[in-house]
Amino acid sequence: KAFSTWRVVLCISSSKIRSFKGIIEVGGGCVIQDKPPYSVQSGTTHAFFESNQSLSDIPVGALIEAGVYCLKLEYIPEYLIHGDNQSKLENFLIEPAKKSLQHMTSSSKNGTTSNKRSIDTSLTGTPSKRSKT
Repeated sequence: KAFSTWRVVLCISSSKIRSFKGIIEVGGGCVIQDKPPYSVQSGTTHAFFESNQSLSDIPVGALIEAGVYCLKLEYIPEYLIHGDNQSKLENFLIEPAKKSLQHMTSSSKNGTTSNKRSIDTSLTGTPSKRSKT
């Protein structure tokens, strides 16, 4: 099934929750949170956000730190259509996640190290957490 390894937080408007929760669950995924207050739960793999959504009440930094893919909602239909062979996952990261990835990439290029986990943005449906050394 398409989402069998996904444990999802839906940080989206209530009018869209039913539809996207159904898609994820029919695809074998598990929606572990769909209402505020949002928190980081062990095993969370993906968090979805709407474009132009306020992130002030959502612990985006903690999600990123935990290695959770923080993606625009548009990633779900793109993943269903193109699967693992889709264009770069980075195109669907929300802005704070893009900045974090850019910071980690530039830090590794500059030879600095970090003990923080980063997101392996390979084109698989499941995040792979790895330590930067």
